[in-house]
Amino acid sequence: MARTDIQINVRIPELLKFRLEQAAKQSGLSLTAEIVERLQVSFPESILERLAESRREEADSLKKVIAKSVRMADRLKAVGATEDLERIEFTIRLYHELLDEIEAAQDRLRVKQLAYLSDNPTHKKPRAKRG
Repeated sequence: MARTDIQINVRIPELLKFRLEQAAKQSGLSLTAEIVERLQVSFPESILERLAESRREEADSLKKVIAKSVRMADRLKAVGATEDLERIEFTIRLYHELLDEIEAAQDRLRVKQLAYLSDNPTHKKPRAKRG
């Protein structure tokens, strides 16, 4: 788990905690990882989540290509190869435009995913407390 993940405190029966600890030990996971794994399995992954992950991977790959192209352009500047440099700088601009399009698609997917989740709650609403 990443340090950026939120932390929650949950009360569970002692026997359930024991069973989770045993399952974690058998699978070689921490107790937290075991619980998270079991919770994730209980929620079906939506097509929007898969698309969002795919877009993140595309953006990450493109960022690596851009960084490599920028390093190449810097080397060409150092040796004075202007013809190749112009071509690479043009390619970098195209990569940046593509990255902008991917990030805009990610934003649209996030909006659709939030709308989907709000229209399809997967948990019961809490009962009103009796006074």
